[in-house]
Amino acid sequence: MRQDNKDANYGIIATNVSANVLAVGTAASAVQNVQQFGPQIQAEAQQLLSQFRTELERVLNDPERRAFVEEETKQLEKTLKEDAPSVDKISGLLESISKKLRLVGVVVANVQALAAPLGALAKMLRVPLHVLGL
Repeated sequence: MRQDNKDANYGIIATNVSANVLAVGTAASAVQNVQQFGPQIQAEAQQLLSQFRTELERVLNDPERRAFVEEETKQLEKTLKEDAPSVDKISGLLESISKKLRLVGVVVANVQALAAPLGALAKMLRVPLHVLGL
């Protein structure tokens, strides 16, 4: 009969851990699900992004502030046009857009015209709404 080592560390001792997937312990395994979507959802997502950009122009009338946020929206538009866009990449871009809006003084949750298309896009792609501050 084998005795377990009392000093063995089967957990993580760290102050900060960042990983896409993580498995801890003996015989542990981790799975990462990668989502991708088809042309119909791509078209709907592009339409929502177009709606967001229209509202962004209305809400942010300062060209410099709008250009700051537009960098990410252009990247999102480019990503949505890819053959197999990564949901993880899109999620990161949505989060970045939300953060940039906060930096220019716009809280997405307080502006329904911006929250509606971003929230719908997030729901469609199963991105948690808290990522956008909604």
